[in-house]
Amino acid sequence: MYPMVDSVKRGSKSNHALLLKYFSATDLAYMRRQLPSVAKFEFEQTKLHLPEVKVLPFDTLTAFRERVSKQLGILADILTEYRVEDTLLKRYGSRNLYGMFCPLLSRNHKRAIIRVFWPGGHEELRVYRREGNSWRKAAVLSRIYHD
Repeated sequence: MYPMVDSVKRGSKSNHALLLKYFSATDLAYMRRQLPSVAKFEFEQTKLHLPEVKVLPFDTLTAFRERVSKQLGILADILTEYRVEDTLLKRYGSRNLYGMFCPLLSRNHKRAIIRVFWPGGHEELRVYRREGNSWRKAAVLSRIYHD
C-alpha cells in the first residue's frame, strides 16, 4: 500500500532522498513499523474534523455498486458509475469520491504520508503536516495516472 516507504529499506535511493526532504530517518523507520497495521485501519467521521468530507466504508460502496449493477443488467459497465455519482449527489451533496489509505505518521505525529486515489485510476502520495487540530497538505510526492 505504501511501496515508496517500504522500498526505502530495499535500497531505492531516489525515493529515500525524496522522503528525507520531509521526514527524518527515524520517522521513516517508525512509519515502516506501522505498515502491518495499515490494512486494519478505518477512518472515523468524528475524528476527521473535515465537515465537507463524509466517510463511507469501502464495503458500503462496493455493495452499493453491486446493487446498481444488478439493476442495470447488460448496460452495467457503462452506466454504473453515472448512477453511483447521481446517488452520491442526492445523498451527500457531492459527486466527488476518493479513497484514502491509512496515514503513516511521523514519530512526533506532526507529519504524515497519505495515499489518495480516485475512481478511474488517478492516485497521489501526499505529505500532510499538522497545524493545531487540522491537517494541511504540504506536498505531493508522486502522481500516478492509470488508463
